Amino acid sequence: MIKDDIKRGRNAEYAYIVQTQEIWFIDYIIGIAFNAPIDFRDGLLKSGRPYKEFNDIKDFQDYMDDTFGHEIDIESSLDPTTMQEQTYSKRIIRY
Repeated sequence: MIKDDIKRGRNAEYAYIVQTQEIWFIDYIIGIAFNAPIDFRDGLLKSGRPYKEFNDIKDFQDYMDDTFGHEIDIESSLDPTTMQEQTYSKRIIRY
């Protein structure tokens, strides 16, 4: 599926998760997706880059499973002091 996206000239795009209002950047060339530190109006819409909209993180994860051809995991890191998930540390890496 990734090769099909590249053939169509789509080497990267954004994903917008409606439920959490997260924006993810997906790079099909190197096979990575990460939570982008931009907002919807001033970042995503002004970027001019195509984006897909998903109702929730599960829909997005299912899409990424299909795109990468296998089940993916969403990784994140914790702040060692507060033990809270860091806001923009979520990522998906193709293995």
